[in-house]
Amino acid sequence: MSLASSATRGAVVTLFWQSSRVVLQLLTVVVLARIIAPRDIGLLAMVLAITGFAELVRDFGLSVAAVQAKTLSRDEKSNLFWINSLFGLLLTGIVCALSGAIAGFYGEPVLSTIVIWTSLTFFLNGVATQFRAELNRNLRFSALSLAEIVPQFLGFLAGLLVAYTSPTFWALIAQQLTMAGTGLVMVVLLARWWPGLPKRSAPVWHLARFGAGLAGTQTIAYLTKNVDNISIGYVWGPAPLGIYARAYQVAMLPIQQVTAPLSRVAIPILSQVSDDEKRYLNYLLTGQSVSGFVCSVIYGVMCGLAHPLVLILFGANWMGMVPVIQALAIGGIFRALGQISYWIFVSRGLTGHQFRFYLVTQPIIMLMMLAGLPWGGAGVAIGVASGYALLWAIQLWWAGKVSGVRIGELMRNGILLFGSIAVPTAGLGLAAVALVANPFLAIAVGLAAIGIFYLLVFALFERPRQQFAQLRQLYFNRKAGKAKAVVPKTS
Repeated sequence: MSLASSATRGAVVTLFWQSSRVVLQLLTVVVLARIIAPRDIGLLAMVLAITGFAELVRDFGLSVAAVQAKTLSRDEKSNLFWINSLFGLLLTGIVCALSGAIAGFYGEPVLSTIVIWTSLTFFLNGVATQFRAELNRNLRFSALSLAEIVPQFLGFLAGLLVAYTSPTFWALIAQQLTMAGTGLVMVVLLARWWPGLPKRSAPVWHLARFGAGLAGTQTIAYLTKNVDNISIGYVWGPAPLGIYARAYQVAMLPIQQVTAPLSRVAIPILSQVSDDEKRYLNYLLTGQSVSGFVCSVIYGVMCGLAHPLVLILFGANWMGMVPVIQALAIGGIFRALGQISYWIFVSRGLTGHQFRFYLVTQPIIMLMMLAGLPWGGAGVAIGVASGYALLWAIQLWWAGKVSGVRIGELMRNGILLFGSIAVPTAGLGLAAVALVANPFLAIAVGLAAIGIFYLLVFALFERPRQQFAQLRQLYFNRKAGKAKAVVPKTS
């Protein structure tokens, strides 16, 4: 199978499975929110905001390093496995030892118990890391997706079962542990690979250096993404954090289930064509069109119809989510578009440059988040949206400067996706909510208006028809039994 066919097939398989994961994850969020109080959800969010940093240290960027490497021997893979497993075990012990300090920081003694139980996931995920990387490296996207959705479903069932007997944070702990444990079992069974004993004759320092740059970048990004949870939890307490965390979880679904999984397809492919500038740029444009179009539509709908959606799905007790979701949806569009810069940095082996970029820019985003803290979760969400809108343009310029990639077409395409898709979609949704009181009817009217708008755009303008044809061919063209990659023309 050609590289283009592999890329196309990988994108199709990934997005198919991810659409299923979106439905399942949304169902999980809604059902558990109906059973578990915002305070208990906020308690887990307090813990994960701090202990999640250990997950980055545990991985140390070695999963991406294994995928990005052009060649990787069996002994090198084995050494990486033992490194990730050891890091996972050490971090489980360290986090357990810090459980009392974390509980003391927030002034919530019960957090100590939550920290101890959730720390077990570090070891389980550490053992699973290189098995997942093996599936990704071999472009086995169906197996990798299966190893994600099955544990997610089983975790939902475990959480639901515990929630009906104890509708507290214990249900969320059961969900976390079940997902990590069954995820490990799945990847081990599907990888068709087993690590050997560690060997000094297969050094992995070059991969560690690559991973260190990526881990540094991810650490700064993590602190940026979680300063909101930590600050809201510290200043406002678990209940307001629970509302913000649920809104954030919903708003990040498109990022987690569309753009992030597409990176598993894009990075191996882009790494292999990085020496061919024209093909490289074509793949970038195609990836941007796919992820940008899908996320702009989803986030536009989410922003415009947030009020009736939250009322129907979560209930009146969760209406504080509405302004938070609306602000985060706007920021989510720019985060989706910014994924292209991440692909450039990683596929070109420029993680050191990416780390330096994050050192310069992420503190600005943190300050913008904290500036909104006096106004609660909604104020912080507005800071998030403003920060990521600014970051998108700077990051794309920076990536183009250090990589030599012509980013002009990528910049124009991103602006077009935001202005012609996201903005009208959100505007029509907001208009429907303002004019129609019944939440069900408002959603129906809003979606109908959005559909009519796109029909008119496709009928009157040629460029949207060309982009839609490219996307349709990318997903559904089965000529000669295979999909053919269609990439936009560069100017």
